[in-house]
Amino acid sequence: DETETRIDFSEPHFDSNSPEKIVTATIQGTKQNIAEAKKSILTIVGDFENQTTEIVRIDPAHHKFLIGQSGTRIRDLVIKCGGPSDRQASARMVNFPRPGTQQALDEVVLKGDRAVVERIKAELEREVAEQNSRTRTIQVPRKYHRAIAGTNQSTYRRLRNELNVVVDHGGEPEPKAKAPKPKKQPTAVATPVNGGGARIGDAAEKEDTAAELDLPFEIVENEDAEEGEITWHFKGEKKNVEKAEKIVLDLLEETKRNVHTHTGYLAVPQHLLRHVIGRGGSTISRIRDRSGCRIDVPHGKGDEIIVLTGTRESLEEARTLIIEVLERSNSNGTGRA
Repeated sequence: DETETRIDFSEPHFDSNSPEKIVTATIQGTKQNIAEAKKSILTIVGDFENQTTEIVRIDPAHHKFLIGQSGTRIRDLVIKCGGPSDRQASARMVNFPRPGTQQALDEVVLKGDRAVVERIKAELEREVAEQNSRTRTIQVPRKYHRAIAGTNQSTYRRLRNELNVVVDHGGEPEPKAKAPKPKKQPTAVATPVNGGGARIGDAAEKEDTAAELDLPFEIVENEDAEEGEITWHFKGEKKNVEKAEKIVLDLLEETKRNVHTHTGYLAVPQHLLRHVIGRGGSTISRIRDRSGCRIDVPHGKGDEIIVLTGTRESLEEARTLIIEVLERSNSNGTGRA
């Protein structure tokens, strides 16, 4: 319509001058209009031929940083490389993998104009190389490693979630310890009585709380400490890597000061753990301060083992304080399942 011509396209067919099938366009109209139509068709073909798809393999640890808050960082990068400023259009050009899709977690798909895609690819690779160069390392005595890493690697999760810093050990095997299985299962807790108060287990009267709760508790001496050191590698933004390094060094100093000679395993029914933690973690912080030992409360579903590390005396004190907290929650009627 724009060129006031009639354009007919043939079926795709092979041509002696091309290894691929081609389509022949027949244009009818004035000489000037035919020239305009031909130019428009060739422009469209050229734009299509310039479209490309590239796959860049990027460690998922860098994805959050590259995307930025609400996608601002990757959108700015696309614009910088000559791509569209529109939010949706730029998102189509750079596609990061999402959970639940068949796309590999390290595959970032780039689609669009060939020149722009090449610039985006180069910029992403530059950013990743710069991130990888922002690596710091510290040496941690292997005998303190488990205490610093925390139960179920809680320290790693904290550094990743709060600072977007990834920790690895360069392929070195980590010291591992398996918590001994409690000798008996936690007694059923908080059975309502007459719709009012609550009792623990089958005890009709409130006697000694430790006996009523009958929480399995085991203390083992840390005799299996390994010799040597293990390297902690921190990867992330420079300022966050520095913060992560300080957190781990502070934990190391705390562990050395407390001389964690023993590890205790206290089984507490999961529905009572909230009383041990307290509002905003206030109760568990107070117990840590008073006992002087490190306490890791489980967060995973089905995990009921509180791990305590310190001297034997500090572990016994922490256990007593935990029992007292549960006793108060029971007497206040808040210990029901």
